[in-house]
Amino acid sequence: PNLSEPTTIGDLLLPEETATAEEAYRTGIHMLQYRDPKGEPAAYFRRALELDETHIPARIALAEIFIHRKEYAAAEEYLLTAEKMLTLWNRRPESGKVFYLLGCCAEAMERYAQAREWYWQAAVLSDTVNCAYTRIAAMDGMLEDWDVMADDAGYAAARFPDNLSARLYEAIADSMLGNSDKAKEKILAVQKTDPLFHPASWAAVQLGLLTEEDFWNGLHSSPTQTCVDLYEEFSSVGMESWDEALLKACIRRQKADAIVYFLLGRTPETPVGRTFPFRLCEKKALERMKDNADARYLLGCLLYNDRQYPDAVRLWKTVDTPEA
Repeated sequence: PNLSEPTTIGDLLLPEETATAEEAYRTGIHMLQYRDPKGEPAAYFRRALELDETHIPARIALAEIFIHRKEYAAAEEYLLTAEKMLTLWNRRPESGKVFYLLGCCAEAMERYAQAREWYWQAAVLSDTVNCAYTRIAAMDGMLEDWDVMADDAGYAAARFPDNLSARLYEAIADSMLGNSDKAKEKILAVQKTDPLFHPASWAAVQLGLLTEEDFWNGLHSSPTQTCVDLYEEFSSVGMESWDEALLKACIRRQKADAIVYFLLGRTPETPVGRTFPFRLCEKKALERMKDNADARYLLGCLLYNDRQYPDAVRLWKTVDTPEA
């Protein structure tokens, strides 16, 4: 058998060799789908825009890459131009993707009211209605509009019963409005649908339906990584008290890697662990703790993963460890 390394490069043209915007765009999409670490799809999307600055798919694809790399201001700039082109004649284009992505950028930059407005524009279009309504409910929570959150999450949950996040958010809103019996009923229903949906399990702990012992015993994944996932989930709907309780419980049970301490704004008492950070909440926590050498090391790893190589190297140079 041929055991040679597979490659996406082959006979593909380099970005500067592509003759049309569509050719450059399609090559970039191919590289994205293949996930070859040697390829740089963004170079092809930039080339597409050099050849035709009105090529909206390339503009949106490039913005998505910036979003994945947490460069939200750059992504927003590309998306706003795309949105103006798409809505030149009609505020209701065939897809709500550009509105949804603009909502994601605004949310990441903590402009929650603006994010909600963008999500509302995405919610009236069929391809983004489900995800947009879910994020609308999340922004309601961030803005402490609990009654509105109950309505918006309830609509999403009723229209899309498989949307467990929407059903969870509806229960959270009920609990914040003092309707604990309704909240408990909805959490139990979500757990029945998917016993491995950990956000519902931690919600059950907070509502007195499940003991902490049963929660931790039910985990079959990394406790730290599960905690960070749940932290990001609950912090995105304004439930900081649930986050704090979860992280402190992880430390108390001696299951926490360093990132759990950083999320709480504390100096770690455990090693950095074997999983590198990649989430936005981790980046924000590490940036707040840059006086700590482990935080700088981990932040450098996160930036390296986001292809921000010079920034990663600058951080690593300040850390006197073999890893850095």
